[in-house]
Amino acid sequence: SHSAVSVSSGDDATRASRLLLVLQETNGADGSVLSNRFVSAGDTFRAGDQGTVRIGSAAGTELVVEPGGILRVVAADATKRFVLLRGAVHTRVAKLLPGERFIIETSHTKVEVHGTQFRVSLLDAAPGCGGMVTKVSVSEGVVSVDSAGQEERLFPGDDWLSKCAPSPTREQDQPWSRRKLARRRAHSKARLVVV
Repeated sequence: SHSAVSVSSGDDATRASRLLLVLQETNGADGSVLSNRFVSAGDTFRAGDQGTVRIGSAAGTELVVEPGGILRVVAADATKRFVLLRGAVHTRVAKLLPGERFIIETSHTKVEVHGTQFRVSLLDAAPGCGGMVTKVSVSEGVVSVDSAGQEERLFPGDDWLSKCAPSPTREQDQPWSRRKLARRRAHSKARLVVV
């Protein structure tokens, strides 16, 4: 356990216990670095292919960026907001105080925490799906997942996978493209007139 912040009492101590610190960065075979520096908006954490980055607070919140993952910090105050750019992050969030929020986003999903332990990962989509899909797995507590304007609550043991967006295709590759359909309609109308 690392204690990088020591504050006397009251509100200052509560606020200090909620600050996130970079606790450990490992890069696999080369070992680990204990940095104990504060996390700020704009920070980007990259875990090597064999390493991890561990971020936490004295209050008990912990994020572990798994090997190969990239996590960007968007906000690090009462609202803690992160964007997962690649890979996965395993998260345990201490009970939030009134006015606090904890959010992890991917390109198409927003996961908001209500004091819990969960994992968010980006996975390669199935062939024909295009891009990546987001998977959320909840170990403890409750998580809200918002994707395409639809919110869903997940409970312990729940897994959620974002929907596949079909890959865009060129119009001329489609058997029933608008252009071909228009020609067929025109041809059908002409035939109907002739008959």
